Amino acid sequence: MGGPATSAELDRPEGLAKIGSALYIADSGANRVVALGASGIINVVAGNGAVTGMTAAGGPALSSAIGPNVFGLARGPGEALYIASANEILELQGSALSVVLDERAIKGTDLRFPDASQCMADSVARRGAGSLYFVCSNVHGLFEQPASGSLSYLGQYRSHGVASLSEWASGAVLGATGGSCPSRGAL
Repeated sequence: MGGPATSAELDRPEGLAKIGSALYIADSGANRVVALGASGIINVVAGNGAVTGMTAAGGPALSSAIGPNVFGLARGPGEALYIASANEILELQGSALSVVLDERAIKGTDLRFPDASQCMADSVARRGAGSLYFVCSNVHGLFEQPASGSLSYLGQYRSHGVASLSEWASGAVLGATGGSCPSRGAL
């Protein structure tokens, strides 16, 4: 890290997000997020490689333990980056990391999910300046957090659930389903 991306090693890269001229990569196996700049240099921007299960609210991104399972990334408001990690959604703003949603917010959202440990958030997307969507892939649940309002469980999308979310150029969020017959639908 800190050198040419062609010389860097990643451990199970998962999610991608482009903000400005930087490409962010969820380096899942290393419990961190890296950024590839336009110059071709790659640097760690969040995560110290340790796993604690819950991220401390606020604080320096490089000294925070994020993970396990740093999977999904999405563009946040302004130059912010959303990170889906284990049972929480984090926001990276500059060099500071904060918790947007944690297991306490997810717990009890729907009677089918009384225990937040059932939710492994691994895909996240934001609709324009509005709602934040995320997927708990292990239980095939799709959730929405409006810009103002309460978190809600939207249900499953087909029998296999939503496997991946992505923001479309129009501001719509697309969800790809898992299973043998993938399809997509706009949220």
